[in-house]
Amino acid sequence: MEADAVGFCRDFFDNALNAYAIHRMIFAEGKPVDYEFLQVNEAFSELTGLAEEEVVNKRVSEVLPDIAGTNFIEKYGQVVKKQQKIVFEAYSSPLERRYRISAFPIEDDEDKKFATIFADITQEKLNKRELKFLNSHDDLTGLFNRSELLEIIADYDQEEFLPCSVAIGDINGLKIINKSFGFKHGDYFIKKAGEIIQQCIGPEAILCRWAGDEYALLLPNTTEEETEKILKKISRRCQEIKVKDLSLSLSFGYATRESPEEDLREKFTVADEYLSRKKLLQGQSIRGEMIKMLLKTLASKSNETQTHSLRMVNFSMFFGMELGLSGSSLDKLSLLATLHDIGKIAVPEKILTKPDSLSNDEWRVIKKHPEVGANIVDSSKEFSVIAHEIIAHHEKWDGSGYPEGLAGQDIPLLARVISIIDAFDVMTQGRPYKDPFKQEEALAELERCAGSQFDPDLVEVFIDTVDNKKIFHSQTARGESFFNKML
Repeated sequence: MEADAVGFCRDFFDNALNAYAIHRMIFAEGKPVDYEFLQVNEAFSELTGLAEEEVVNKRVSEVLPDIAGTNFIEKYGQVVKKQQKIVFEAYSSPLERRYRISAFPIEDDEDKKFATIFADITQEKLNKRELKFLNSHDDLTGLFNRSELLEIIADYDQEEFLPCSVAIGDINGLKIINKSFGFKHGDYFIKKAGEIIQQCIGPEAILCRWAGDEYALLLPNTTEEETEKILKKISRRCQEIKVKDLSLSLSFGYATRESPEEDLREKFTVADEYLSRKKLLQGQSIRGEMIKMLLKTLASKSNETQTHSLRMVNFSMFFGMELGLSGSSLDKLSLLATLHDIGKIAVPEKILTKPDSLSNDEWRVIKKHPEVGANIVDSSKEFSVIAHEIIAHHEKWDGSGYPEGLAGQDIPLLARVISIIDAFDVMTQGRPYKDPFKQEEALAELERCAGSQFDPDLVEVFIDTVDNKKIFHSQTARGESFFNKML
C-alpha cells in the first residue's frame, strides 16, 4: 500500500496541470543563500521552458543567474525557517512572464525542503489591465472618460496645483454633420478634436471625453489668462480641419480655482454653465452658418446652382403673393425655396451629376433626400419651421409620391406650392440629360399633371399668373435681398 501511495503521488505530481517543483534550501551561517531543484513536473518545464535535465540537482543560481538580484531566496528561506506557506506574484524578465507562486514547507529530517507551485498569470494581468483601460477610457478617442476624470479630480484638489483651471468644450454643429454626411464623418471630427486639444495642452494637463460631443480639460497651475490663450490656440487649429468644406469648430466654457477654499468639482459646473450661455447666444448663428455652407457645398457638387435657388426664391415670393399668403408664410416659403433640396448633400456627386437617366438603385438613394433634409433643418431652431414641408416636397396629389405617400390636402400647402415652382424651373432650365422646355410646353406639362402630381387649384393659379404676363422677375430685388441674407 505504501508503495502504491508513493506511486500515486508521483503520478499526480508528474501529470498535474499546474507547474510543481520540489527544492532544498541551502544555508550559510544560518542565512538562506541558494536552493537546488530536486524534482520538477512536466507542466513546470512547459511553463518555464526549463527542461527537467537542465534543472534537477542544480542550484537555482546556476540555472537562473539573475535570481541573485531578486528576493526569491530570502522569501523561500522564510518558508523553510518559519515552516509557513506564502503566496506572491513575480515577473520573470528572461521569460517575459508573470507568475503567481505558492511556496510551502515539506517535512523532512533537516527541515530544508520546500515545494513551489507556479501559475502563469500573464494573460490574466493583461486582461485586467485592458479591462481597467476600457473602464477608464473612451473607446472612440482613447481619452479618459468622464467617470475617470471625476476620480482624478481629487488628486488635483490640492493647493500645490493652484491656480487650477478647467474647461468644457463642445463641437459646434456635430448633429448637422452626422445628419448630412453620416456618423463616420462626425466620428472623424470627434477624434480630430481630441487630437488637437491634446497637442495644445501641456503633459501635466488632463483631457477627457466628457460626453458625446464634449471634452473636459483639467489644467493645473494655469491662470485664467493662460487658459484663454490655450483655448484660442485650440480653436485656431481646429479651423484647419474640414469635412466636406465644413470646418471643425469648438466652443468653450472655462473657470479657474484661485484659492483652497474653492471646490474644484464645482468649477466644472461653472465652466459648463458658461458654455451653455455661450451656445445659447451663438448657437443659432453657428448652425445657420453651417447650413449656408452646406448649400454652397451642394451647389459645387450638383446642378443646384445659386442661380436656381435665387429663381426659386423669386418665383415662390411672387406666386405666394398671388395666393394671398401672409407675410410670415411668404418668409417661410422663401426659406423652403432655398433649402428644399438641402438633403441632396448626402447623395453621392456621381448620382447628382449623372448625364443620363438614373437606375432603380440610384433613384432609391435620391428618394432619401427629403428625410435627410428635414433632419438637417430640424437641428436648427430658425430653420426647423420648414421640416414638415421639406420632407413632403416630393409627395404627389394622388398619393403616389414619396417618402410617406401623402395625398391631397394632407400634403402641407407650402410643399404643394414649392413642388410646382421647382418642376417649372427644372423644365424651363433643363438638366444635363434633358433639353429645356419652352415656357408654354412647361405650363402644358403642369396642366397635364394637375390632379395627379400637383394640386389642380394651385396649378390653375400658377398658369393664370404666367399667362397674364405677371413676370416673376419683377420680384428679383426682393428675392435677391432674402437670398443674400441666407448666403
